[in-house]
Amino acid sequence: MSYNSFFEMGALLVLSVLLVRYYLLRRFPDRASRIFGMYMVTGILDISLDILGCFIIDHINSVPVRITLLVNNAFYMMQSILPLMLLAYVAFSNHAIYNSTKKAKYLLVLPSAVFCLLVLLNPALHLFSNVVGEMGQLVFVSGKGPILLYASTLFYLLIINIFALRHRKKMEPVNFRTIVSYTVLLLITMGIQFMIPDVLMTGTGIMLTILLMNFSLQDPAMMLDSNTNLFNFRAMERYLEDSAIHKTKLYISIVCLENLIDLSGTISVWALNDLCITIGKRLEAIVKDKGWAFSMLTDRFALVCENESDALSVQEALQELFSDAWATERYSILFTATIRNCVTDGEQTPSDIVNLINIAFTEVDDGTRGKMLPIDGKCLERGRHRLRLEEAIRSAIKNDSGFTLRFQPIYDMRKKAFTRAEVLLRLETDDLGVVFPNEFMPIVKAMGLMGEIDNLVVDRTCRFFYYHPELKEFGLDRISLNLSAPDSFYAARNTVKEIVSRWLVKPSQLIFEMTETVTLSNYLTVAELMTEMSEEGFAFALDDFGTGYANIMEMQSLPFRSVKLDRSILSADNKAGRIVLNDLTTMLHSIGKIIVMEGVETKEQLDYVNSLGIEFVQGFYFSKPMRELEFMEFLKEKNG
Repeated sequence: MSYNSFFEMGALLVLSVLLVRYYLLRRFPDRASRIFGMYMVTGILDISLDILGCFIIDHINSVPVRITLLVNNAFYMMQSILPLMLLAYVAFSNHAIYNSTKKAKYLLVLPSAVFCLLVLLNPALHLFSNVVGEMGQLVFVSGKGPILLYASTLFYLLIINIFALRHRKKMEPVNFRTIVSYTVLLLITMGIQFMIPDVLMTGTGIMLTILLMNFSLQDPAMMLDSNTNLFNFRAMERYLEDSAIHKTKLYISIVCLENLIDLSGTISVWALNDLCITIGKRLEAIVKDKGWAFSMLTDRFALVCENESDALSVQEALQELFSDAWATERYSILFTATIRNCVTDGEQTPSDIVNLINIAFTEVDDGTRGKMLPIDGKCLERGRHRLRLEEAIRSAIKNDSGFTLRFQPIYDMRKKAFTRAEVLLRLETDDLGVVFPNEFMPIVKAMGLMGEIDNLVVDRTCRFFYYHPELKEFGLDRISLNLSAPDSFYAARNTVKEIVSRWLVKPSQLIFEMTETVTLSNYLTVAELMTEMSEEGFAFALDDFGTGYANIMEMQSLPFRSVKLDRSILSADNKAGRIVLNDLTTMLHSIGKIIVMEGVETKEQLDYVNSLGIEFVQGFYFSKPMRELEFMEFLKEKNG
């Protein structure tokens, strides 16, 4: 029988070009990449031996029998190894699959090992091939071995797909799709080869699977950051997965160049591109022969070492690198480099490490920006707590449950009654308990949900008015709400008006409180919002006055009806503090503002506030914030 090796030769040519390209390009040498390179080399050897073996069979009487058997046995050896290497690549590319396969690794290696042994014993057993006949009339005879090799390949493909299906949710979608695709390709080419044995197709199947894996999973270009030419975040994830598999202890230094992104508005695109390449080269030089440098984000980089002495050397080099300005022919730049160092214990998952880094940088403030500091051991715990908070916040907004209101009464010094109250938001869940705004509001802001929270508080407050008409009898006529995001509130002002109208609440029953900091940081938006809403009857109060930077001119220009003085002014237990409070009261009254004094906790403080003519008082002297039913009982007792 004469063999048609046209497709095999084409496959060999394509794989040879691909192999050269793969090793010429800069690639990340993790275990999966090394196994993929070995898989390509083995595939090329397999196809080469297949072509050579079939050529020898076609000219069997011209070649020594020993050479014929040796070449074909070597081909069958490659055939028995390839499926196992494919399984190894899949395992090392997917952390979850590796954890499953390592428990049964000896069982999984067994079929391939048995076939390799049988190939070695073929000269005695003739299970795979034999040459019979007299010289000049030699005939090549295939045994039952090739059929068993088909069965072995099917076994490994079945195992790969079982693991892929079992861990599909933990895999990247592209990984799962690639596994399914090359399984289909191999089955098709194996089927064609089985039905048309004289047309060599096995190598075509191998070539197609390698092409698919290369361009979907293993292309070296996919592991490089185009801006800095460093290995990218995907490569870093692969490295962390590889380290987790082998429980390798890592020393990681993360560098955030705080002002890098801002440079896009001050230097040209070409200059910025050159700068990014320079950053990549200098970081790579620091870790040369010590570890790896990765680009995590546009302005954030990770340098990873596997021993402490190298890590200390890298940290010293980083401090020196960013201590002075970078001078070139066209510009001079002094980077604000915030550096955080952490050590992994070999037990943390890649997601744990990335979360640890992200949390560490969300905690950077003006006091720690631009400094090199270690990431403390409790950072990951805080990070997990933050993730639970984020999930609780999303769930509370989506399901309209979890956020609850507390009511703190405000005493009217003139009417000697509680005519106002402030609503305070709390987050309550079974696992987190009661969470206060100072903990969850920064997260709400980071999640971009401030507008949803403001609308929720307005809706709950209006609902409270609607279901408690007896509030009028009790003398409570207004409720204050904290407004933390004027920008989002301005955008949703029509929604707020609709909520108020839906619950049949008068705009004059609501007072929106804003702090000095919020007011000044969004002055134009605040001014337009207050003017429009005030014309419709809504009232505004300046909250925590005395802690920010507001001045008398800004007070006059914005339609605040009342001002809440911060508790710190009253708690200043000295003569100077009393003078400040007295002067503030005189000033605010002189421009027609109503004053609310926060933080009154003692009878002495109450009497002093009363002597200054301050109209409203709020504080623990009267009551802590209460739940709805408790607050209604309080009003009934005090005002009823």
